[in-house]
Amino acid sequence: MCILVTYRNPNGIIICTHVLIVIYFIIFYFFIHIIILNMVNIYINIDNLIHNLELLQNKAQCDIMCAVKGNCYGLGFDILPYLLRYGINDMLVFSLEEANIVRKYSPDVNIYVVNTLNEDLNNIHNMGYIPIIHNLNQLVNYDNKYVLNIESGLERFGVKYQDALSYLQSKYDENILYIMNHLPFSYNESHELNLNLIKDFQNLQTLFPNYKYSLGSSGLLYHYHKLIKQDICRIGNLLYGRPDPIFPEIKPVVTSIEFNILEIKYITKGTSIGYNHRYTATEDEYICIVDGGYMERITNESYLTYRD
Repeated sequence: MCILVTYRNPNGIIICTHVLIVIYFIIFYFFIHIIILNMVNIYINIDNLIHNLELLQNKAQCDIMCAVKGNCYGLGFDILPYLLRYGINDMLVFSLEEANIVRKYSPDVNIYVVNTLNEDLNNIHNMGYIPIIHNLNQLVNYDNKYVLNIESGLERFGVKYQDALSYLQSKYDENILYIMNHLPFSYNESHELNLNLIKDFQNLQTLFPNYKYSLGSSGLLYHYHKLIKQDICRIGNLLYGRPDPIFPEIKPVVTSIEFNILEIKYITKGTSIGYNHRYTATEDEYICIVDGGYMERITNESYLTYRD
């Protein structure tokens, strides 16, 4: 690309200068100093990833759908070949952009798209992906395969249970690949919302046994796997090694992350920092701000060490 810049010098004469070389230099500078020198390095233990996958698959006793949304929960799409090599045929993404990335890794894997409310469902189908439908209005002009998502009590995406029940009673829809839901409280097996949702889900399975079902969350595998029969189990955080009190067998997948220091600050004894002031300095000390956070799976319980 060539750009012509004009400016006026003190004598009032208009001067034209060709700045292509300058632009190339600026691009090169930013590439070297921002893209390369400021990269965050994440080190991943693939053996632990496969360990978690096998553990969850054995617990689920059904097919597995890997949630790879959010750049594989921040681990990066480069781990996809290992999941594919293990035989995973179903992957869940958030957006069409993510679907296009996953497709580059495999022409055959089934890709389910969550964010469909503002998308043309027929376009999603024509691109070779499977839309997840969150309200019955989406079905008006759509007549292809899809997943029906039922709202789980979190007030997120999903068809209300009574609306889904009425729709399923009105006709048999051969385009439904799965009816899916999600436990709202993974760690509280006796919570009323969990119990009500399971009751509703069991009711659907009894009334409509010809459909396939998927009820996600770690709590299902730990507390309710004997109560609920799934045809496909969606796994995400546990696969990628998130510490989970009800699954101590899960191994960490990220072994270490290298960040760049953005700023060093001096704080005095008694100064509290961070969300909810979770840390208070016990002495005068230096702290540093780094270029990473939740996207790199750094939680409030994480700790960092400094290395030259």
